[in-house]
Amino acid sequence: MRRKQTTTEREGIMTSARMALVGLLLLAGCGGGGGESREPAPVGITTLTVFPSAAKLSPAQTQQYTVVAKDSNNNIRNNVEVLWTVADLNIASIDQSGLLTALAVGTTSVRALTGSVSSQAAVVTIVSEPTGPGPVTRSLLPPWITYCEDDACQFLAALDATACPMGQDQCSPKRSTEIRPQVDGIHISNYTFPVNSEDGVQTHILSGSGRAVADYVFAFDANLIRLRSDVDITFGYYGSQPVWGGVTPINFESKTVTSSRLTTYYFHHASYATGEAPNLHAKALDIMRIEQDMTGVSSPDPITAFFIPSEMSGWYFGEGNFSYGNGTVTVNYGSPAYIAATGGITKAPMARFSHEHAHELFDEISHFFPDNFACLNEGIADATGFMSGFLPVEDFGPDGIKGLNFEDGCQEQTAIHDIGNCSLWHVKKAGHLTPAFIRGLFHPLHRFVFDSCVLDKETGDNLWVYYTESAGGVDMVAALDSAKIPHSATFAEAKKAIGIK
Repeated sequence: MRRKQTTTEREGIMTSARMALVGLLLLAGCGGGGGESREPAPVGITTLTVFPSAAKLSPAQTQQYTVVAKDSNNNIRNNVEVLWTVADLNIASIDQSGLLTALAVGTTSVRALTGSVSSQAAVVTIVSEPTGPGPVTRSLLPPWITYCEDDACQFLAALDATACPMGQDQCSPKRSTEIRPQVDGIHISNYTFPVNSEDGVQTHILSGSGRAVADYVFAFDANLIRLRSDVDITFGYYGSQPVWGGVTPINFESKTVTSSRLTTYYFHHASYATGEAPNLHAKALDIMRIEQDMTGVSSPDPITAFFIPSEMSGWYFGEGNFSYGNGTVTVNYGSPAYIAATGGITKAPMARFSHEHAHELFDEISHFFPDNFACLNEGIADATGFMSGFLPVEDFGPDGIKGLNFEDGCQEQTAIHDIGNCSLWHVKKAGHLTPAFIRGLFHPLHRFVFDSCVLDKETGDNLWVYYTESAGGVDMVAALDSAKIPHSATFAEAKKAIGIK
């Protein structure tokens, strides 16, 4: 499984200071291998996290599980082979793609294993009665969100948070409300929201799985969310009023559009029915066609795309823009203010979709890069989205996520997007970033073994050969020199250094 990283969503209702603070948390968003470190990632995996962490099914129903693998540097690692196991094979079975099939009534658990590393136990409960409308009519959810109807989330803890007056690090409010986020009236496990007050508030997590940043609360895998505050507030991007001493339901609605090559799930707040699902679906099909024609690579069909509002986008690893290498992508399309500021709901999300779909295409050739290809993957995804005409130039360069200008060279870049984009920005600067060059990138002539996130001589030699061959033999040394990436003295020496005759 993979996750991808993109730039932080610039919500129109935020002040610049507030944006910066939230951005620190959300930068861990998309990415083809995670983290922001340039240090070589160790081979060993240290943690596995399975999603969903709780599920409820009836016999014969299925549930797709996904896993996030991280190394000791807290980097997401791609293409990690895991062994899927079920504690009680009489209750459920699971294949090695992570697809579980419910067999009999009872409760069991799912784990993913690699070497000596085991994930947490993800609880699955099989009940005799139907669990709702069923998979035909109930919308699928992004992989990190679980339906919590009945007792499906009984093993998840509640999230308790406070909203204190600005400047108070601690407070003990007397008022509380129980927030119940829902999709189509069914309780779900994740919810991300700002807390709004005329005088401002500071949020804090008391217990449970989540984070508090400035006046934002991020709830991850919670069976309920309890918000406490004596300040007069609304919360969320849609001005929800808390029911003090009671339950505050927050309802999102879903729309599904299906074609032979793409299934689109579009979620929106009940008060924000834009009717954009068909447009998003059509635009995504255009992107798939253009990128596949340009690269000469086909992604797995059908693609499953989730377009989600910001309030459904928060999880442990970022802001909701991901690809998984199995034909699934998720895209955070933002809030009403963000949508208005960026010119409509089909503009910014399509840039993100073009990036994530390019990751799905790269997954088809990733075996050519057996070492850490995370940064290369990010750069190619943005370059492909840019050349497809959907990703704006400012998302590609020259200023990176961390604010460092590519024109000063690539050595000081630290974010995986910035490291990956920087060298390709210099290819663009040299006038060689063309559709033909993108096609060459997706048809490497050799296996290239190097850590793409470490800009040393080994990386420089590999990029010199890879980029030159992708450009049909046009020597790309000028682009590497402009990027200040070290390399051998001659092209022949670079090929010899990386073992290519």
